[in-house]
Amino acid sequence: MSKNALGKYQILAQLGRGGMSDVYLAATQGPSGFSKLLVVKVLQSELARSGEFLAMFRDEARLAARLNHPNIVQTYEVGECDGHHFIAMEYLEGQPLSRVSEKFRETNRLSIGATLRIGIDALAGLHYAHEIRDLDGRPLGVVHRDITPQNVFVSYEGQIKLVDFGIAKAFDSTTQTKVGTVKGKVAYMAPEQARGEDVGRTADIFSMGILLWELLAGGRLWEGLTDIAVVGRLVQGDIPHLKTVRPDLSATLTSLVMSALDPDPTVRPQTAEDFQKGLEAEFDSLTTRLSTRQLGEIMREEFQDQRIRVRNVVKKQFERLARDTPTGTTPPLGLRLGAFSPEDFPVLSERSTIHDAPTTINTSVTDELLASHSSAITTNQTPPLVQVAAQSAQPSNMAWVAILSVGLSSLAIGITQPWKHFLKPSEGNATMELASVAAESPTERKFARQGAEPLTRPSCLAQNKPLVELTGEIDSDAVLTCDKDYLLRFTTYVRQGATLTIEPGTTIKGDFETKGVLVIQPGARIHARGTEDSPIVFTSARSSGKKSGDWGGVVLLGLAPINLKDGSGEPMVGHVEGLTIGGQYGGSNPNDSSGVLSHVRIEYCGTEIAPNNEINGLTFGGVGRGTVVDHVQVRHSADDCFEFFGGTLDAKYLVCQHPEDDAFDWDYGYTGRLQFLVAQASPEVTSGSNGFEGDNDPNGTKNSPVSSPTIYNVTLCGKNRRLETQEHFGVLVRRGSQLRMRNGLFMGFAAGLDVRDPGTKINLAASIFHQNLVYNLAYPESDTATATARKNDDAGFNEVAYMTNPGLRISDEDPKLGNCFDATAPGFKPAVALTRSAAIPPNDGFFDSDARYVGAFRDRDDDWDRGKWLIWTD
Repeated sequence: MSKNALGKYQILAQLGRGGMSDVYLAATQGPSGFSKLLVVKVLQSELARSGEFLAMFRDEARLAARLNHPNIVQTYEVGECDGHHFIAMEYLEGQPLSRVSEKFRETNRLSIGATLRIGIDALAGLHYAHEIRDLDGRPLGVVHRDITPQNVFVSYEGQIKLVDFGIAKAFDSTTQTKVGTVKGKVAYMAPEQARGEDVGRTADIFSMGILLWELLAGGRLWEGLTDIAVVGRLVQGDIPHLKTVRPDLSATLTSLVMSALDPDPTVRPQTAEDFQKGLEAEFDSLTTRLSTRQLGEIMREEFQDQRIRVRNVVKKQFERLARDTPTGTTPPLGLRLGAFSPEDFPVLSERSTIHDAPTTINTSVTDELLASHSSAITTNQTPPLVQVAAQSAQPSNMAWVAILSVGLSSLAIGITQPWKHFLKPSEGNATMELASVAAESPTERKFARQGAEPLTRPSCLAQNKPLVELTGEIDSDAVLTCDKDYLLRFTTYVRQGATLTIEPGTTIKGDFETKGVLVIQPGARIHARGTEDSPIVFTSARSSGKKSGDWGGVVLLGLAPINLKDGSGEPMVGHVEGLTIGGQYGGSNPNDSSGVLSHVRIEYCGTEIAPNNEINGLTFGGVGRGTVVDHVQVRHSADDCFEFFGGTLDAKYLVCQHPEDDAFDWDYGYTGRLQFLVAQASPEVTSGSNGFEGDNDPNGTKNSPVSSPTIYNVTLCGKNRRLETQEHFGVLVRRGSQLRMRNGLFMGFAAGLDVRDPGTKINLAASIFHQNLVYNLAYPESDTATATARKNDDAGFNEVAYMTNPGLRISDEDPKLGNCFDATAPGFKPAVALTRSAAIPPNDGFFDSDARYVGAFRDRDDDWDRGKWLIWTD
């Protein structure tokens, strides 16, 4: 959608990007200043051209429009405007049950009365959906198939709403699920659903039983188990009994919940109403019951701060609409969203969103459809072995649903026998291995697997490997093996406590249509340790014509300190731009580990999620120094190559080629150490960009920790062309940041250095600036900007005087590199070591103190770039 209006709906903010739809907070206005908030789902334009995707969207819309019940999110309108297909839905203030249960447990408010109140009302909505009929009185046969804590919503008035019927099955759907295709989230599936069988309404009753079990028990039903282990337990009928964790509950309540969890669908309550009536009888026997009004009062007390923050965001958006309207009343039509600043058009983050659940879109997208419509899959590739459901705009619990498909013949786990009754041998020539991962050290993992070592197996060297879709949430340890390629679709999250291990030689392909992104969340880890000649490669799924921005990128988030503060000076978590949900980071552990990235290449990445809101090639948010990062190349990124949002990460041997923005960027209190950095800018990109760009925070505060990286041994080569109106600095430090740098080499920029804003401090020495095009060292500054000078913007700091101080050993000598601007075979290595101006790196256990030379390479014999992990042309 390109305008800020969709018919009568005025767009206020983007809430997220889901499986098929972009989701917006909107308002509709009527006479006498009447305004109503709502949520609008708009089918993504690139998918609207596909008949199958359009049919799936219409199926969801058709079903949503028919559902009209107080305990189901209401749909106001289904329509099409200027080629945009949309669903206008109820706006709710509140929280998904996943957060409500977490918060209530923390404050001891999750009573039996509250649990039963939630269950009774949710079952009322579910029974209505199950019983709904068409205009001729025929049952529609609706089955939700995704009853989870994220899809049960609790409003601040105490109302319970079921949301997201996006993968629901109805008899009149124009798109049908093949037998054997699994949809839903493993941790809340019924056994028959996990087996890929056709499911009825009792599968939803089983899922409701899990919700009630967890609310009453105060913990997860399948705590600590992998999804494979969960399915094994399900098919064996091995369901943990509620009385083992809550022996104090009444026998009738325990028996009722466990009856809903019976492996045999015919033994469960046969309707949601039957289950509801049983809960009502238990509710009536309580001495202290909870009304809807009382539940709302508790919700408002527990989530007061979040509610206020969200209301302030909404208020600001209404003020913006009025401000941009000549009359100050009704906003004008036709304004483009991109015309607003980021502050005026926010992508609302998790923990401050209006809500999560009503904005999710689960769809029936499978690999077969993807193969038909995505240019990422070519005709000569082996057909995918698995089919999975596309994921929603929020994290789900659907880690590795792919393992449940009919196409698998063996699993690399201990429990394999139960599958023999349900899985047919694959028609393909490969099987999917998913090995369990055991912790070995904070940054090392070992995993059991069948067969030989990676890349010695013939299947790892095959030209046409099976393509496995990777999407949704990974909430238990998992392994990507080199005998397959992986298609990264939508946003894939590795959740807290889980480790994603990637074998050397594995290729992960980012999907173009869904702009795939891999996010390692705080408390999770990635173990991606390639080798020189068997790197791990993240690349575009396009078979030809690859270019920057084809897919999203890789995001590592941790629990190390950042410097964000709220209005009262209290620490806040950060949020990565480009991620509408699941992007929080930051904490108090400087030694936090997010795992290992070694001998990894990330290419054709970086994408715009919303106006002025992008994903970088490789983003670090609050990542601690316990993380190992070395020998990583990012190339052809539509935004920065490497971005450091706070944290203490130390990293070596980082290479950036042809970004469309900065090579290395830091912010929010980054205090790590970096050594051996190389960057080559693209002369084809005419937008402004810098080699280094550093801030303390976007507002230039004095918040601590102050951004103050220490950097040694750098070779950065700019565009080597003049940009008349765009900035292009080797080093730009501003907004209160600090920097200590030695042994840097900068060539081909407009100017070497610029320092901005009072409070910004640099400690730069022992470096070479050669043939920077406008001013080799820095622009002169004066009180008034002229053609030959820049306006003083740093409280009188004189960059030229600073850099010509003989004691700092800043030289303009020719390093004789060859041609570091060559796009296909650049020369970054001097014939002899540049030692005359060099400093000695600290001998502190991280820096290589023998690197007593300027630049990232000692000389022509320095070969840390050897192997296939680093390339300059395809």
